Amino acid sequence: MRQNKVKMEKLQRKQTLVVKTGSSPLFEEAHFILREKGGSFEESEMMREANRILASYEMHAHPAKKNKRPPSALFYFISGMVCGLLFTAAVAAILTFLP
Repeated sequence: MRQNKVKMEKLQRKQTLVVKTGSSPLFEEAHFILREKGGSFEESEMMREANRILASYEMHAHPAKKNKRPPSALFYFISGMVCGLLFTAAVAAILTFLP
């Protein structure tokens, strides 16, 4: 039990940067935990790096989906006509070669 309290205290001491994503359909906000030995940076530099990471994640994790729509009625009609012609040709060939 004592170890859990020590871990909780250490987590409370870490500095975090919270970025509201705004237009993301997946996330409301992102939390970045700053490194203890990361040095001191201006807020604008930290926000620029956070936005770069978020943009990189959204590009690689969720590539743009292609709009796949079901085949139209014309596709089914033409497919049916081709199958019908092939079937008719096969029957005609069989009947021609029968004695």
